[in-house]
Amino acid sequence: THRGGAYYRANRAYQESRRQSGPGAGFRPGHGQERAQNTDDLLRNLFQLLPVMIVFLMYFLAPGEEQNFALNRTPTFSHQLKTQRHEFPFYVRSAREWEETYPAATVQRRRMEHNIEMTHINHLESNCLYERQQQQRMYRFGTRAERERAREMTMHSCERLHDIRVKQSSERLAAGNARRGGV
Repeated sequence: THRGGAYYRANRAYQESRRQSGPGAGFRPGHGQERAQNTDDLLRNLFQLLPVMIVFLMYFLAPGEEQNFALNRTPTFSHQLKTQRHEFPFYVRSAREWEETYPAATVQRRRMEHNIEMTHINHLESNCLYERQQQQRMYRFGTRAERERAREMTMHSCERLHDIRVKQSSERLAAGNARRGGV
């Protein structure tokens, strides 16, 4: 009976603490204060993150620069042109609009064509990486026939990227020679 009395008192104290702290609180002294502290910490952290969240919202909700070209033909960008330096194909709404917005031999035109070429090169780099990964998977995990195909696999994006880099390197070399007065 003595044990029953202790059990009864502990159970009653537990029930009383649940009633005071709310459902699911359990029997822990000072739990209500701990919950209030956690809420304060959460609010403080949210207020500290508020400037970052505002910047992100402004970035995503602000009107972006309108796209003036596409690397692939779309219903909007259907007229094909090529960059002057590398002759990369790209698509615009209309040739007339392109020439009006970016007249030939202007800084704006050179910048835009450079942007197009860098976008094209970035796509080639991504595609080349994918081709290499695909080749490595076939070679490492494939059957004998798949390993043979991996050895013979043509990686078009990697080859195109290599050709572009060779051309860029020779252009830099020629420009350096011209500055030094050589051929």
